Amino acid sequence: MLQNAIIFMSLLQNPSPLFILCGKCLWCATYFDKTRISTENRCPECGADNNEALPIMSNESFIFNNSDKRGVELKFMHRQKRDSS
Repeated sequence: MLQNAIIFMSLLQNPSPLFILCGKCLWCATYFDKTRISTENRCPECGADNNEALPIMSNESFIFNNSDKRGVELKFMHRQKRDSS
């Protein structure tokens, strides 16, 4: 757990948006401003101390899906550049 907390805190130093996922109840959120994230690393839904923080690059997007059959699926991909014409 301590190593998980250290990794979590180091990701909070990152200026990129973060996708936060609770490993117990699967609560999730995307934070664009790291100052809104609790440094306690506790899930606001179930109180568990096992949130995972995944940095999202500015040129990435992702799809989150949760089903009984497959569990949690995260698909990260490069964002499509918008045509400026």
